[in-house]
Amino acid sequence: MPRADLNVMLVAAITLGGAYPVSAQATDGTTQAPNFEAALEALGHDLNWQEPLGKRLSACLRPLYPDSPEHADIVLAIEVDTEGTPGAPYLLDPSPDDATLAHLRQLFRAEAAIFDCAPLKSENGEPLPPVLSLSAGYDTLQPLDDAALAEQVPPPAATAETERALALDRSARREIQVRLRLAGHDPGGVDGVFGPRTRSAVAGWQEANGQPVSGYLNEAQRDRLVGETEAAYAEWQETRPAPATQQRQRAQYYRGADGCLRDRYGRRVGGQSLRCDLRGLFNQF
Repeated sequence: MPRADLNVMLVAAITLGGAYPVSAQATDGTTQAPNFEAALEALGHDLNWQEPLGKRLSACLRPLYPDSPEHADIVLAIEVDTEGTPGAPYLLDPSPDDATLAHLRQLFRAEAAIFDCAPLKSENGEPLPPVLSLSAGYDTLQPLDDAALAEQVPPPAATAETERALALDRSARREIQVRLRLAGHDPGGVDGVFGPRTRSAVAGWQEANGQPVSGYLNEAQRDRLVGETEAAYAEWQETRPAPATQQRQRAQYYRGADGCLRDRYGRRVGGQSLRCDLRGLFNQF
């Protein structure tokens, strides 16, 4: 069990009255380290859920025969909700890029066993950790007590829904476009419109940061982008033209017959609207 979870349960044990054997006094008068396991057992928490669950999962494994195709040992991870419903498995060892056909056969075999055994819960009915790492071999499918392995599971990809949940107004979208540019991913114009170039910039930033590539943002990714560009964004705010200067610059432009801003040489000014940017793009061909 992860040490963080043990700390939470220890606090709960102390809160319930302090009568549980969570620490002991040594003969020299010093206090020994808290007895996390004793506190958890006092709360009725099953510390040995891996072994019985492993036996049940192993029994669900479809048998291999002498003429079966080759299967290779793997380590995988799955998410489990509070009802014990498993999600799709993710290959941890070897990595998906290094997996052979024998590894993939074992992954599909383990996935079938996991869903055949669902719902997944401990013997006393308590929910399992939200992410399980398991080793799959010839005739065993055993949960591992290794939170570090489970943390290798990639986060879910951001979607249009997760981005809508951010409730970004036009000003917030402009800020994200500026931050993308500061992070080295050009979104085109800073107009508050997430068009194709901004989506491409978001996807490029996601790929560079090891995030699932979708072109959309979620809260965690937005916060990460803000955090990594905070210093550069503060400097940009200090050096950007004042509003009056921006207005003088805008006065040098005029609107052409197509309704798009143009400079004194008749060239379209980019970043003013998606429609005009697209019109200028297609007119290049």
